[in-house]
Amino acid sequence: MRRSPITTALLLLAFLVSAYPVHAASSFLTQGIADYEDESYEEALDNLTRARQEDPASAEAAYYLGLTYDKLQDYGNAAAMLKEALALDPRLSDGHLVLARALYNL
Repeated sequence: MRRSPITTALLLLAFLVSAYPVHAASSFLTQGIADYEDESYEEALDNLTRARQEDPASAEAAYYLGLTYDKLQDYGNAAAMLKEALALDPRLSDGHLVLARALYNL
C-alpha cells in the first residue's frame, strides 16, 4: 500500500509537532502578570516567584519578577532577575532599560 505525498507530509507534520512540547503560560505567571498590571506588587511577587520555581527557564517570569522587584524598590533583586531574564532572552529591550535603572539605584 502506497501513501500519497500529502498523507506522508501530514504524518511528518504530526510527528514534528508532537516532538516539541507546547509551553503554555502557567497560572502563576498569568496571575502574576495580572497582579503586576493591577499594581498589586506583593501578590505579583508571590505568583511570579512560584512561576519561576515552576519554570526556571521562563524569561517572561524572570522579567516580570525583575519589574516587580523594581516597583518594590528592591533594586538588588530587580537587577539579578533582569540579568537572568536577559540571559534567557536578550531581545527583551525594555529589560535593558529597567536593569540600567535598577543598577543606578543600587
